[in-house]
Amino acid sequence: MTISCRTPAPSPSARGRDNKRGRAEKGRADTHVTAHDGRAVCFVSGEPSGLSVTLPKALAELKKAAGPGAKIMLGFDRGGAYQQVFRHCREQNVHWVTYRRAPLAVPAMLPVITTVTVGGKTRTIAWAEEKVQLKDYGQARQLTLFEHGKVVLQILTSDYDSCPAEILDWLKSRWREENFLKYASENYGIDEICDYAATIETNTKVTKNPARKAANAAVRAAQNELAAAERALAALLADPDTTPAAKNKAIPAANRAISAAKKKVKEATAARTNVPAKLPADQIDPDARTAVLRAGRRGLQMVLRLLAHNAEHWLATHLNAYLRDDDEYRAITRETIIRGLAGVITFTPATITVTLEPPGQPRVARALALLTDEINAQPPSIPGDSRPITYHIAKPGLSDFRAFRSDTAYVAAGERRSLGHCGRQFHRSLDTLGKGSSAEASMDVCNRLGRAGTPIGLLITQRSRVQIPPPLPGVTDRTAGVVPTELHR
Repeated sequence: MTISCRTPAPSPSARGRDNKRGRAEKGRADTHVTAHDGRAVCFVSGEPSGLSVTLPKALAELKKAAGPGAKIMLGFDRGGAYQQVFRHCREQNVHWVTYRRAPLAVPAMLPVITTVTVGGKTRTIAWAEEKVQLKDYGQARQLTLFEHGKVVLQILTSDYDSCPAEILDWLKSRWREENFLKYASENYGIDEICDYAATIETNTKVTKNPARKAANAAVRAAQNELAAAERALAALLADPDTTPAAKNKAIPAANRAISAAKKKVKEATAARTNVPAKLPADQIDPDARTAVLRAGRRGLQMVLRLLAHNAEHWLATHLNAYLRDDDEYRAITRETIIRGLAGVITFTPATITVTLEPPGQPRVARALALLTDEINAQPPSIPGDSRPITYHIAKPGLSDFRAFRSDTAYVAAGERRSLGHCGRQFHRSLDTLGKGSSAEASMDVCNRLGRAGTPIGLLITQRSRVQIPPPLPGVTDRTAGVVPTELHR
């Protein structure tokens, strides 16, 4: 879970823990669900709260995205390892896997040494398996991992059938979500609040009752008085300087003080029983108000940002099928292809062609050429435009991507505009669409191949500075002419 606290919200608004800054700040909290390979699947947005509160909403969106009958294994870190989270997963027929919270339990079974192969790599591991009882949940499966004869990790899961190596691999893939949160925040701003628009509403959030706090203080005071009376009697009986006659005379008064203190404790405890520990804020203070950030606009922006992230993920994964560089393929995709290449977009009435500058490294150029052939087999399209987008790599030395003049683009059908204008209109549409006063937003993100290429066109519009060429020599009919538009770094 990531706290969206980069930009402060209007007061009075809820606060959440900003892990980047190490403090509580005003904002909203997003709970992101990713697939095992790091793709964004769905998210929910709401007031800052723990995973035990946000998980039911996130799981509901996940089940919608996965479809009916899909088997789901939900993995989370120690921060979500609570019994109420486990119970909710069980009620929804969803398996879960997580780390055991400290302190680790003493394993009851002896370790077994075995050899596993994951991703083509063979490794010897020592592990023990057993069934354990979790308080307020019931029976669960526990896997204990050993290194150098010591317990280093314990895993809890509701899945009794899968191989321990598979469960270890699934839980390890949870770190890809951490990478998603890091890079999606840096490159696509998923932790930004898009505006200050908020609705001031009655605060109905359940909060601590001040009357209960006062009742607790009264009980503690009565208990302290009782303890003081008992200590006074003990000190009287143990005092060597007090004569027996004086002690006998003082004991009745000390006993009466103890009896009176016990009565006060009983009365204070009974009075506290009728005072609820928590109440809605508006019942405690009729004037309690809260600022609820409008989630509609940000929800629309978040879907587009996550689609762009998934498009980059798809692009990098398919590029690496030809590049074969597991360590650097994501950085190469982002820095060399998405941000590093100039190009020309050519509009015709029937198609849109993107001609990219060839990368400087031959191995990257070869992989990119093979990837464009794969994309062109099922060409993507821009939303609202049925024209297919095809990609090509320019031959070195035949195109000068710096030679165009940046003034006007002549687009088919005689319309005069520039892609810079299109980009501004795109951002205005983000600001104007999706305005709403909903306190919650939850959406799923499509990851099918047919749509995965669509945000690539958006990336071209958003992340490139556009230069516009003059009319092509020999083209007199601008309504039917082919118009190249340069994308500059």
